[in-house]
Amino acid sequence: MNRLFVEQLNIIDFSYLDAERGLVGETWMLDVELSGKLNPQGMLLDFSTLKPLIKNLVDDAVDHKLLCPLESPELIISERQQGFTVKLALAGGGHVVYSGPAQGLGFIGSEEINPETLGAHLLALIEPLMPDNITSTLVTLRPLITDDAFFHYSHGLSSHSGNCQRIAHGHRSCIQIFLNDERNSHLEDEWANAWTDIYLADKRHLTSEEDFAGIPHCRFSYQAEQGDFALSLPKNALCLLPNETTIEYIAQHIAAQIRQQHPDAKTVRVRVYEGLYKGAMADA
Repeated sequence: MNRLFVEQLNIIDFSYLDAERGLVGETWMLDVELSGKLNPQGMLLDFSTLKPLIKNLVDDAVDHKLLCPLESPELIISERQQGFTVKLALAGGGHVVYSGPAQGLGFIGSEEINPETLGAHLLALIEPLMPDNITSTLVTLRPLITDDAFFHYSHGLSSHSGNCQRIAHGHRSCIQIFLNDERNSHLEDEWANAWTDIYLADKRHLTSEEDFAGIPHCRFSYQAEQGDFALSLPKNALCLLPNETTIEYIAQHIAAQIRQQHPDAKTVRVRVYEGLYKGAMADA
């Protein structure tokens, strides 16, 4: 039996609904392993065929989407004229409600979203595309293992021309903070803890504030090229920024807050990642 592998074939940035954590931004790497018989070219499958085939499929299925666990008893889905409304009741009270185009959602046939359930979902999509000489396909999803502090955030960029315009997609992002040109792990941990499972919102998109069962909620909405988007979630699960929540503005926001807390520091620098291997830096 011959085996072929591709590590980190794709990087998936997405958000998912979880009754305990709420709206969770995440970034996972995708590894693939194939087993089977060699074809007449002496290959299982040419890398130049395999990589774009799987990447395009995975991007269309889950990347930059809000993933919904269809078997969760806390989830209610209703179809609307131009998409869906998805409501998740939270274990701590309150709810998360998404309303928008279907292309902003991914429906996963499980009670919760984790690397195993999402991997099984993707495997079911990938296997039918494999040639006859492939007898076994293995899909593995994994986060980056790092010693850096990191946080999970979700957001939407209303003016973006691509899939970042979707109101609930997200990332797992590392943060590095330098005071006087030296790393400050204490500040990094503070920000990572403060922004655990945070929704970063442009305050210009705030349309209403309401109480549900005594829990304050905020509703955001905007119109983008892909359609009309709206999102409601508990107020304590979000942070309002004065502008679009691009990674550049996120880095600037953090740096400005640190400068206010440390006015005597000679230099303040922030490096914050948008998922893996990319991000922005800001000085204040």
